[in-house]
Amino acid sequence: CVFLRGEEASRFSVCALRVAVSDLTQMMSVFSRVYDTDFRSYCCRDPPSLRSHTHIFSTVHRLLTAWNTELEVLWQVSEVSVCLSGTVNEVHSDPCYWSHGHKHTLSTQLEDLTKRYTEFLSLHHG
Repeated sequence: CVFLRGEEASRFSVCALRVAVSDLTQMMSVFSRVYDTDFRSYCCRDPPSLRSHTHIFSTVHRLLTAWNTELEVLWQVSEVSVCLSGTVNEVHSDPCYWSHGHKHTLSTQLEDLTKRYTEFLSLHHG
């Protein structure tokens, strides 16, 4: 559905579209029955062929369901990303690594290791 892409997509509710498609299907069915019982005698042409387009409704329903599933997956990925970011921030900021009798953060430990490695290289290659 082209109208479900881009900026316009945020204005549509999947549930509202499902209801609209369902309502349209019911209205077409009711119209077909009313036409057959009340209006056929007044009209000199064949009744409209509404049932031949029902595959469109099932296709729209299938696409909306797939789109809804994709949105739910993206929402879950977003939530997992937030949780992982929080965990990574905790790992980097919480002092939980022991060195020289004191707890240090991961960042401090990495800086200390880099400093010692640089000093080691300068002593042995300098």
